[in-house]
Amino acid sequence: TGTPCLDYDTVFGRFDTSACIEALDLHDTARAIWNASKVLMYGIGDSLLACNLFAIDLLRIGITPIDAMRGSLCWAHSNLVRRDDVGLFVSYSGNWFPDLVKYMELIRKAQGRVIIVSSREADLELRSHADFVLKLPVGEDIRKSAGTLYSRVCTQYLLSCLYATVYSFDSTHNDEVRSRVVSPWAEGWQLTPHLGGLPL
Repeated sequence: TGTPCLDYDTVFGRFDTSACIEALDLHDTARAIWNASKVLMYGIGDSLLACNLFAIDLLRIGITPIDAMRGSLCWAHSNLVRRDDVGLFVSYSGNWFPDLVKYMELIRKAQGRVIIVSSREADLELRSHADFVLKLPVGEDIRKSAGTLYSRVCTQYLLSCLYATVYSFDSTHNDEVRSRVVSPWAEGWQLTPHLGGLPL
């Protein structure tokens, strides 16, 4: 009847995710985000939650995130992409990516960049629509974690690594921008309408 010993690194997939990250891919993907005027987020369920947290991080350093999946505006947002804008498509399983190929094509046609974050071994046809693919570890079914805990933490951990890389490109500048953006909210919440009222 001893104290249960839970291997959090296994449950959360932190080591698995670190092993999947290719430093060069992460750097190049982060550079595309750093150079973008706006980042369109495509995610549902837990992936949408991860996108929202990543969006808040980007807001803090002056990069504009757009929840492209909100309501019926998905097509409109995808049609408003300009050169070097980025579409970030996040799904642990990747099962719904084929339904979004039309939006990937719109972004590429406008000379924007497409980023895919998934554990899915994307087939060649799907990869042909992406400029960057960041791989998540395959472990949700293997680990049998509680609910979607494994995939949720893996996704958030990778996006945190991506944000840290973006931040590192000019940390002095980003420190200054972050202080200007965050300071007005030090004494209360400010809602961000284009993210559906997410607090900074």
